Amino acid sequence: MHSLLTDPLLLYLLYRATDSYDGVTRSWASFLLMLWMLIAKIAKLFPHFYRRPRDIFLIPVTWAFGYMHGFIKYYALLTIGETSWGSRES
Repeated sequence: MHSLLTDPLLLYLLYRATDSYDGVTRSWASFLLMLWMLIAKIAKLFPHFYRRPRDIFLIPVTWAFGYMHGFIKYYALLTIGETSWGSRES
């Protein structure tokens, strides 16, 4: 859930911190940070991919699910006080 907020924040902070760097170095730093964030999100799945290498194509699905799950959690947090029953009168 936190990566939905922290990933863009980390990229922004890196952008601000590398303000005095040349464009190539800044681009490489951003690329490496994004690569690190994506690898960190699937690190716990490495044993599974080692046992079942044919599942490697599911990596983008794993990333997408992680971010979508974050959206769902934030939506639930924002609507935690709203309850309704379809079959009951309020």
